[in-house]
Amino acid sequence: PRVVRSVARSLRWVVRDDAAHVLRAHGSANNWAMGFGSVAPDSLDAIADSLRRMVERMDWWSGTVITHSLAGGTGSGMGSRLLLDIRDAYPRQWLVSPAVVPFP
Repeated sequence: PRVVRSVARSLRWVVRDDAAHVLRAHGSANNWAMGFGSVAPDSLDAIADSLRRMVERMDWWSGTVITHSLAGGTGSGMGSRLLLDIRDAYPRQWLVSPAVVPFP
């Protein structure tokens, strides 16, 4: 969370709403299934609520971009689950998902 907070502080000019940053202290221990199934439900409600609030404030919203990692459990497992939930909630909106591949 410390690294994420420092990046969020540096991007205040992009996202001015602190509620848009959903941080949790636990991870998925490099396990895709844990990120998708057990860690994700705890955080997905907060993320969905944050996204809903942002969408409600917009005059026009055509979609979103979610960048996630292909490695680890939080980036890949929870990222996959988040993409599924956003697609279910907003089926007609664009959903762009660039994946970050870790280097060796």
